[in-house]
Amino acid sequence: MKSIEVEGFAHRGVGIGRIDNKIVFIENSLPGEIVDIEIKENKKDYCMAETVNILKPSAYRINPVCPYYGVCGGCDMQHVDYKYQLELKKSVLKNILKRIASLDKYNIETAASDEIFNYRRRVRFRCSGSNWGFFKRKSSKIVSIKECFTADKRINSYINSEQCSAFEIEVSDDDKVNPKVLKLDLSSIKKNLYLTYKPGVFTQINRSINLKIIETLLSRIDREDINSVFDFFGGMGNFSIPIAIKGISVTGFELDKKAVDSFKKNVRRLNLDKKAFVVRKNLNRQFTIEQKCAECVILDPPRAGAKSVIKYIVENRPKFVFYVSCEPSTLARDLKILKDYYKIKLIKLFDMFPQTHHFETFAELEIIKKLH
Repeated sequence: MKSIEVEGFAHRGVGIGRIDNKIVFIENSLPGEIVDIEIKENKKDYCMAETVNILKPSAYRINPVCPYYGVCGGCDMQHVDYKYQLELKKSVLKNILKRIASLDKYNIETAASDEIFNYRRRVRFRCSGSNWGFFKRKSSKIVSIKECFTADKRINSYINSEQCSAFEIEVSDDDKVNPKVLKLDLSSIKKNLYLTYKPGVFTQINRSINLKIIETLLSRIDREDINSVFDFFGGMGNFSIPIAIKGISVTGFELDKKAVDSFKKNVRRLNLDKKAFVVRKNLNRQFTIEQKCAECVILDPPRAGAKSVIKYIVENRPKFVFYVSCEPSTLARDLKILKDYYKIKLIKLFDMFPQTHHFETFAELEIIKKLH
């Protein structure tokens, strides 16, 4: 066991220290703390360690509210004051953009979640007999729970009244739990606006942050020099439908058949047939699009990023690119390529996942090198 001062904070929710000039990633530690650690993995270039004892705690360390915290493998930042969580995430994003993409001159804006607990509208559980649970930390074993503090209260009510029989529980915006058709309320975008979608279709789990991202996108995209949009990884129309309602022509590209079907049904119900279109396409491999590239491209890829879409953007040079990312390292990888052709106008961190190290990033880019 060794004592170490925590000097920084890394993306996976761990502190950073040094022993004999070797980087040590320390679980359950915060910058400024002095902790006793136990080395769990000793690699050539770094070590992984666990905190055994906190000799000097951070002023931002708090007591977790969840009785399963530290045992359950879900949350990893409940021991951190929420405002400081945002500061740490912002510092992580800045460091990743600098290290991978050499981007270090940008002011990163931050959008906090309206709810820091009970915000998850969709939760994937595991069953232990008839008990609801999650995987234990670093284990395939299951810890049974009575309540998840990040889950919507309606989900918690459901698991306390039903035996575990389904892994994924989802709440619709009409208060129904696991209905055959779910609703996404977008009435803050336009009165009485909502989207419907089938169970299993991807939606953002934090409603308030999803709305903030949509509102930010609409405020930046509603301009005279944008008349057409391609929405890559467009799902069931989370971005596309609000854009079409603004009168802008939008084509969504999505592989998931259920999402494509939901998109089409929303378009028909809202009479947007002349403004919103969808194409089923695999964007994770090289692809072609017969129609002329839109003036603006949106992409909201999975954690692996969007190599094929980035290649398409470089080859076609739309005027504007809006990139929504759930993984800062792949965002930085893709921005490293795009920065040779685009000026970065905005980088904003949206805290989609309070109490965890995860977050969403919104980047706006504008062309500087057009195709000849």
